[in-house]
Amino acid sequence: MKRIIACISCAAMLVSGAFCSSAAEQSAFSMIGAPSGIVEEADGSMMVTDTYNKVIWRIEGGVPSLYSGKIGVKDLSGEPVGGYRDSTNAESFFLEPWDIVKYADGYAVSDTANHVIRFVNGTTTRTLTGNRRESYTEGKGISAGFSYPKGLAVGDDGRLYIADSGNNAIRVMDKDGNVSTYASGINAPAGLCFSNGSLYAVESGANRIIKIENGNAVPVAGSGTAGFADGEAMNAAFSRPEGITVSQDGTIYISDTGNKAVRRIRNGRTDTVIKSDPSAMSLYPQEPRGMLYSNGKLYICDVFSKKLITAELHD
Repeated sequence: MKRIIACISCAAMLVSGAFCSSAAEQSAFSMIGAPSGIVEEADGSMMVTDTYNKVIWRIEGGVPSLYSGKIGVKDLSGEPVGGYRDSTNAESFFLEPWDIVKYADGYAVSDTANHVIRFVNGTTTRTLTGNRRESYTEGKGISAGFSYPKGLAVGDDGRLYIADSGNNAIRVMDKDGNVSTYASGINAPAGLCFSNGSLYAVESGANRIIKIENGNAVPVAGSGTAGFADGEAMNAAFSRPEGITVSQDGTIYISDTGNKAVRRIRNGRTDTVIKSDPSAMSLYPQEPRGMLYSNGKLYICDVFSKKLITAELHD
């Protein structure tokens, strides 16, 4: 198979302090596709959604293999058009695979532009929930309706949480496939992460981070006004954040997408881990989205620059 990921630098590359804080060192892999969501397996391999090619890759040792989805015909700009088909993994089609999480004996994938959640295992791809219409309905399986679902998270009880972005809500699906509303009035929710018994969400439309317990949203960081500012968490400013991950010690990492930055929230304060220079398009991140924290490293999906960034963290 043609290699679609090439290592830019085998050693961690120390980025100039103008673009990277003292909190991280970077290296990256270039991708032909646009990485969006990421999840790690027990063996260290990773599953990555690709919103450009509309497929899911399995990456092991830096080498990708096509796991699910078929790269379709190209439009006039050269981008594969994607589509919708439940079938074997090799013959299935996605339209916008945004996020991915381990679920049951496979993976749940938010197929955002199709307004559905798909389920992928080692052989087949099928629709888990969603009627493929931009709607807001409760129900079981394909009778439920969503509007541009994005982030996904699985709770300790096995329930699947869905950032129903277009409906300004967090939905939840139980093990029997019944979909209900977990929290409403959330402004364009994007990334989700379940950690230490709580659901953390990026409220992208309100430029803030929230924690949701029993359906009630509690602000964690962000003044609510778009901008860029570190400092006390509730006074910090973000711009259209999209991704989130939480480490074992409770530190929260945010893809601050509009600011081309990765931010960190801990001990009631927000600081910057990585920030790109808008005038230097060769530097990254340019459009960070999905993130994964694992063993002191952050893996960051950069949709625009088509890179999977690795940041080695230190204080």
